[in-house]
Amino acid sequence: MKTNFNLVIVTPEAEVLNETVSFLKFFNSNGEVGVLPNHSSTISNITICSIEYKQEANDSVKKLYIEDGVVKISKTKVLILSPEVKSIDDFDITKVSEELKKVTNSYNNSINYDEKVKYLARIKQLEAQVSLK
Repeated sequence: MKTNFNLVIVTPEAEVLNETVSFLKFFNSNGEVGVLPNHSSTISNITICSIEYKQEANDSVKKLYIEDGVVKISKTKVLILSPEVKSIDDFDITKVSEELKKVTNSYNNSINYDEKVKYLARIKQLEAQVSLK
């Protein structure tokens, strides 16, 4: 039985990642999804989240920020298409944490439904970015 699979992540600009991995975790609209080698074939959405994958070469766990997208899973390959992918190096986690506190406070103090929806979307983005550390 295979102990790894190929993970490919593509944005409109470029192929961001093409690595052999032994595990992948991401979130879709139903919750957390874990992928191991020989996973059943499926196509799913991927929500704003921090994905985790374990590199085969050195057994280390890496994280990336994904801004929505689609994931295609087969027994030997996972393909993620996303408009935006970033690493922890792309964020100042201290600033992101501060903004998360401010936006959460604004959400809690708002009584306007439309404002709450906007705040909630931003909170989800910031939480995914903070989870990279």
